[in-house]
Amino acid sequence: MTATSHFDTLTTSARPAGASSDHGTRAHGSTDRTRRPHGLGLRLRTGLHHRRLDHELANGLPAASSPERALHAAQLADPRSRAVLGRSLRRLATDAQARRRTLRPQVAPARAALLAHEARVLALADRIDGDATVAVAGLARTRLLLADGSGPLYSRSARQSLGAELRAIDDALDTH
Repeated sequence: MTATSHFDTLTTSARPAGASSDHGTRAHGSTDRTRRPHGLGLRLRTGLHHRRLDHELANGLPAASSPERALHAAQLADPRSRAVLGRSLRRLATDAQARRRTLRPQVAPARAALLAHEARVLALADRIDGDATVAVAGLARTRLLLADGSGPLYSRSARQSLGAELRAIDDALDTH
């Protein structure tokens, strides 16, 4: 897992459930771009500031308090985004077990910490990409864990242990 991952730029463009164009047909010249529920400017701002938005959501700021935060929360809660987070956690656990090293430039995970908490990492992956509703704060916190090359997942000298962060993520996933 690199310090910046492919899920960092994930956006959703699906029309909200129940929304349709006039009489179920497209207007002449209509494209997917013009039918998207969010404007280009909002999507660009959200993409450019995803790390800040992750921090805000992880720290409990309400998604509805800004259009960017609301869009980012919807992107995090999207089943495809949740599946990517789950796969990323599973891949880290599998790679740690197999002692895989790659030639790609990336920050190597703290293998000993991953092995010590493998069951918790896999349970978290199952919870994140499962069908149950989870709080977006936990999803944002998971993205931050995966992307922070100096955090407890990658650094043996991180301030917080991986076990403590995994427990905090599990708690943050609880909907209240």
